[in-house]
Amino acid sequence: MSEVAGQIARRTGYAIFWPLLIGLPVALFAGGIDIPTFIAVATLWLLVAIFLIIGPESISEISFWKASIKTDAKAAKQARNEAEAIRDELRQVARLNIENVFLLNSLMAGVYSSYGKSKLPIAFDRVVENLEEMTPLISSDPLVVEAWQEQMREIMRAG
Repeated sequence: MSEVAGQIARRTGYAIFWPLLIGLPVALFAGGIDIPTFIAVATLWLLVAIFLIIGPESISEISFWKASIKTDAKAAKQARNEAEAIRDELRQVARLNIENVFLLNSLMAGVYSSYGKSKLPIAFDRVVENLEEMTPLISSDPLVVEAWQEQMREIMRAG
């Protein structure tokens, strides 16, 4: 709707709004119309006047605003799901890391020597399994993971 047409619609809306405020109550109190007729005519008249005053652009803006809220809600839900996934990964890493620290500290303290040498490979195998489970969490880039694994191998060879 052009600006001129919008101004004319608003002026028309205000023009039909004043008889609603003055004329209909006078007709009701003078006995010219009954209450159900007053309510029906006033409601319809008020809706038309408000639509003309607000204009169709504002009504479409309201619907876009609702769509924006739905988009924001969807984005918030997606962000929450991503945060929960990150939390779950952190819990997994914490569990695996604590288990590895426990096993390695036990190995260093000589706890497994009292159980015999047969327990030693089981503990090492479990540490290796935990490390393999944590490796994909380092990066989604296979080159980064391979570089990290090579760095760990170098440290192990040096020791």
